[in-house]
Amino acid sequence: MKNYFYVLVFFLFTMSLSAQNLNKLTNAADKAKSSITTNTEQVDKQISSALLKDEDLQTQTIDFLKSNVKTKPSVLDLISKNKGGSNKTLMKSILGDKNLAKVAIDYVKNNPDLLKKAMKIVGL
Repeated sequence: MKNYFYVLVFFLFTMSLSAQNLNKLTNAADKAKSSITTNTEQVDKQISSALLKDEDLQTQTIDFLKSNVKTKPSVLDLISKNKGGSNKTLMKSILGDKNLAKVAIDYVKNNPDLLKKAMKIVGL
């Protein structure tokens, strides 16, 4: 009977240690997730900044948005509203639209040459 008692105590002790480790792992995962989110937001801001500074980057991104089936109507609407405006003015309008901004930033992120150029513009 004593042996069963010792096995039970050992089992309960082991389970309590496992529960503590699980908590630590969960906290570490949450911290990593928030860190990735913060880094993604910073990269998005840097790309937005680069899009406002470089005319070639603006032209390539605007051309992509005009050729994309999902964004074409919105971009053409912005172009018609900004008649005679520069690419920089148009890019400000694009970045002001949440959906278009996401597509534009994702386009730059997913194109290694453009991403490298954007990071060079912002000094990275």
